[in-house]
Amino acid sequence: MSVYPLTEVLHGENKAVVVSGPFVQVLDSKSGELLSSTANLEGEARESVVKSGPVRCAAVDTAYQHLATAADDKHLKVWAVDGLQLLSTRELPKKPTQIAFTRDGKTIVVADKFGDVFSYPLVPEPVPEPSPDSKNDTLASHENPSGGRLILGHTSLLTSFSLSEDEKYIVTADRDEHIRVSWYPHGYCIENYCLGHQKFVSSIHIPSFAPHILISGGGDPSLKIWDWRAGKSLCDIPISDTVTPYIKVRPKRRRWGDEDHEGADEGEGNGKKRGRRGRAKTKKKGQDGQAASAEPDAQDDEGMDEDAPVVEDLSETTTPVPEAVAHEESSEALEPVHVLGKLDSFSTGGHHIIVFNAVGATALFWCSSPSLSGQDLPVVVHAHDFGLPVITFVRHAGVEGRILVVLDAQWSAEGGEVASDKPQEAIKVLQLTADSAEEADLSPLVSTINTQCRPAATTSDLKALDIYSHLSSMPKNAHASHNPMLRDSAAPEIAAQQGKSRRGQPRGDRTSAKAKGKMKTRMALLQNAQQTSEEQRASEEREVKRPRSEAGGELESEGQGDTPDVVMDAP
Repeated sequence: MSVYPLTEVLHGENKAVVVSGPFVQVLDSKSGELLSSTANLEGEARESVVKSGPVRCAAVDTAYQHLATAADDKHLKVWAVDGLQLLSTRELPKKPTQIAFTRDGKTIVVADKFGDVFSYPLVPEPVPEPSPDSKNDTLASHENPSGGRLILGHTSLLTSFSLSEDEKYIVTADRDEHIRVSWYPHGYCIENYCLGHQKFVSSIHIPSFAPHILISGGGDPSLKIWDWRAGKSLCDIPISDTVTPYIKVRPKRRRWGDEDHEGADEGEGNGKKRGRRGRAKTKKKGQDGQAASAEPDAQDDEGMDEDAPVVEDLSETTTPVPEAVAHEESSEALEPVHVLGKLDSFSTGGHHIIVFNAVGATALFWCSSPSLSGQDLPVVVHAHDFGLPVITFVRHAGVEGRILVVLDAQWSAEGGEVASDKPQEAIKVLQLTADSAEEADLSPLVSTINTQCRPAATTSDLKALDIYSHLSSMPKNAHASHNPMLRDSAAPEIAAQQGKSRRGQPRGDRTSAKAKGKMKTRMALLQNAQQTSEEQRASEEREVKRPRSEAGGELESEGQGDTPDVVMDAP
């Protein structure tokens, strides 16, 4: 039987919050007693929780009194941790990427996929009517239906943010390799930038033992240490050689248009999948050979922007793929993709430790924080392999150097569900020192989580959860077939490549007649546009060469083929 994997664990000294799929559960940290769970709801209450979709972001205040969550329905929900009573629900403009409470617990800060950061009061306030003189809405990339206060905005997907210790600054990172330091809450005042990443930045962290430095990482082969107030890079910690051998999960193959930009999945917020304009209507033939109704395709296009660009799939095919060829393509493993997961730090035994995981890697990684004293000493990155992908981790409150590691217990290297009557442990306990790690005995809390906090899920539920989506969504695909500006001009090369198997061997033409027709039409339009552009340039050049009289009229040459020179009077 399939169960939801744990996607988030928040651990406090007295209480712990566990998130699995759409469900939230609260436990006693010491006794392990399950105090409350939305998985135990019945009737309309449970249906509402399930309909919201998987919880993507969760955060608690420092006192563990309030919990904030956001799921695929794009609603910010505030719960009382005691009893999991729902206190408020507010609609978010876009899907969030991170949620955090301020230190006093009175403000919730939310970053979203369109690059904006908004703040919301803990207790919702009445949303005022928009006034014509209001400038806040014009600064945001989208409207906010719940009256959130705009803090700042990026022009790319915002992946992570961190408030400074005094909460006077907010550090934000995006998928375009940028790290920005801004004032908080007046984010329009930019203090500086931390620039130097060559690939996306997926995680940033300000350590409590050194609040003046910033640790960042993403798709680059190293972690970067910054003096974030000065925007100065202090050092790099190479991690690629240690991390890459443990990355066992490979990204899904993507085609052009498969969530390659920030807002590609916004249509899923209401539980409806957005269709693609220009796609052929699906037809099913019955026993009488007649085509079935195409109404479902019309429903797919419901709610789409009429001004949205037409997206057509070059890889559309109707020819059946031979089983041997299909097996050959599916069995070929893609190269491992390096996406840094979570970054954290702590102090133990007089040492400062940096801990992190990589998406799809079966190990947890850690290293000592560099001294930054000018001594160029190498930093050794350690790894502890669990044999199962690490989803996330959290520090054990009250125990120095102890980490709760969340694993994907249903993963198998061969693919598919692990066939076992007794599911493997979803959480393991690791005791870390500066240069060693040891798996510790399971506490009552961990035992309860492993046995009672794993709700049943269907195959479609797990597919919708897609815990490894960052392997495909974070890296930018630079291939011409994924670039709408280059795809038409590269169509012949793409078509030639499609005529070969992934190992370079020729294969039969699998392109449908409709796809060929679309390709031919695009090439004709491209040639026509190029010819028109050349004619316009030639016409402009002729106009430039033709002189004008002082009155603005044209000087016509009487039967002369060359244009006469213009003689200027001396001043």
